[in-house]
Amino acid sequence: IAHPERNQEIIRYPEKMRPLASLGAMFQLTAGSITGVFGSKSQHAAEQILKSGLGHVIASDAHNLSRRSPELATAMQAAAAVVGESKAADMVDATPRKLTAALFQ
Repeated sequence: IAHPERNQEIIRYPEKMRPLASLGAMFQLTAGSITGVFGSKSQHAAEQILKSGLGHVIASDAHNLSRRSPELATAMQAAAAVVGESKAADMVDATPRKLTAALFQ
């Protein structure tokens, strides 16, 4: 599920993610949310999702190089402050690779 940290209902009631996670849903956080590009509410929600262990992937949500450009390195550093370097790196590289590989098997 893409960018739950930007969903107003999730921002207000983050516990609504748990039933979805128990059914196997995975959550993709937007790099800009983690770094504060989308405001403090989304940034706080992203941090809470990271702390809860419900964030699985960090993605750029890049639309082009000038507007909403990729900020993965910065987001990975910010996430590492919450979940550690290894987990943050996995969220940017290893987990997306595994998901992509599973789609094409």
